[in-house]
Amino acid sequence: MKRHMVLLLLFSLLLVPVSANSAIGMILETGLDAATKTYSHPVIVDGDTVHLGGRSHKELKQTFQAYDFSTLAFDERLDLYQSTQLSVTWPAFKNLLAGFGSGSKLQGHLSGELFGIVSDWTTISIVGVGLGIMATEYFVTYLFSYNTADPSYSPSELPIAVMIVGGGAFALGRIIQAIIPISYGLRYNRTLRGGLGVEKDMTDSWSVGLAMQPAMQEGLSSLPAVQLTAMATVALR
Repeated sequence: MKRHMVLLLLFSLLLVPVSANSAIGMILETGLDAATKTYSHPVIVDGDTVHLGGRSHKELKQTFQAYDFSTLAFDERLDLYQSTQLSVTWPAFKNLLAGFGSGSKLQGHLSGELFGIVSDWTTISIVGVGLGIMATEYFVTYLFSYNTADPSYSPSELPIAVMIVGGGAFALGRIIQAIIPISYGLRYNRTLRGGLGVEKDMTDSWSVGLAMQPAMQEGLSSLPAVQLTAMATVALR
């Protein structure tokens, strides 16, 4: 029994530094990904090659401030929107279930990814601290207590409280992580639609024309009559 408690204590004490090292590694990896990977799409505007989108919502707004995409054909702008818009549903679920900002990473949202990494590792470390305190108490009790077989032993309230706080913070962090991709994706796509001049429901991809033309028709009195005939045309722009 003592051997098991020693192993549990060592595992608990090593959990925090290992978690910290892993968190630092993931943060460094995120920075390298942001520096080397690209989420932009090249498009030629006024003879210049412009990378639409990028690694941030701010960069997208700067792109639309510098270039006028209305010079492109609507079909091309519509294709650009469909190919560059951000997914919202799956990143939100991935952040909620897998955590560590993995859903925000799919969107290229660096801040959301870093929040997920720091939040998950911090709260997991808090739970580990609670487990470490509990293991230490149990370990010391069995080593130095005169009545080592006392079945009435129970851990103090401190480690339990620490684990409850850590677990609650972990759950809250996952909920916030699930909200971040939704908020970021909606803002990003709204800016993208505005810059490209594309309506959300794509209604501006259809043009409706209404024309009136006279038609000769003989009435009951055998006199020619003029009848206005309405002709509606629907075309895809």
